[in-house]
Amino acid sequence: FGSAQDRPITSSDEELIQTYLSEGQTYLNEKDLERAGEVYAKALELNPSIVQAHSALGYIYALQGKLQEAMEENLKVLELTPNDYATHKNLAMIYQQLGRIEEAIAEAETALELAPESDRPALEAFVAQLRQQIGP
Repeated sequence: FGSAQDRPITSSDEELIQTYLSEGQTYLNEKDLERAGEVYAKALELNPSIVQAHSALGYIYALQGKLQEAMEENLKVLELTPNDYATHKNLAMIYQQLGRIEEAIAEAETALELAPESDRPALEAFVAQLRQQIGP
């Protein structure tokens, strides 16, 4: 038996994926992180390229304090959508929490380049805060 990646995604798979994504969002809204994580993982079993599911899992893992897993999911999002500024920002925050300040600065600066104008002041402040953490 091959994995889902070895066969084309059918329309019934797509319907099931949409159901999982919808359920995942509902569970997230209800703060049921365990169930949300389970259904997002099921969606990824059917199609490992679903940005929304990787992003949601990254968020869930971060909330649960599973920073390594959160980082890995955010990196998967960037593989699929390299210019997603929110994911670069999320990675910067995760790296900061992991004590990887230089990497946090690099991600925050990338986020700053990609960010909409309205988000730039907060990101600039974040970059300045990170720079203070590494000293002169």
